[in-house]
Amino acid sequence: MLKISHENTDKINLALKKTNQSATTHTYTQYYEISSLVDEAERELNNIDLPKSRQTLVKYVATSGGSVSNSYKFQRKITKITLLKRKAGWYILSLDSAFVYPNCTVRSGLHYTQAQIDFLCERFRDMLRVQRSKLL
Repeated sequence: MLKISHENTDKINLALKKTNQSATTHTYTQYYEISSLVDEAERELNNIDLPKSRQTLVKYVATSGGSVSNSYKFQRKITKITLLKRKAGWYILSLDSAFVYPNCTVRSGLHYTQAQIDFLCERFRDMLRVQRSKLL
């Protein structure tokens, strides 16, 4: 695992280059792109209000490329990256390249452990109980 930090910029860029080889158009190629994924993951974590003490082992899976026009008829190479949140920060858990076709949906998002899902569901149930008691 490689920690995502400014000190590891060269190592991350090298890992991206090895993964993507000569492809640059629809792939992640630079450290700053991975750093912005970390920012996006942190925003999503803050939006669901998961306490920091329960955020370890959350994964963020992202694929590069975005959407392309329908006239784009050949498959394209993308980068798929899985980030893992630890107490000391975010780490690259896996880094792969893949080929997708034009109408393929490219998504990014958080993946929770079962314990985190259970915690969030319990919190949601408690919120519903409070709302229901206010209505009665």
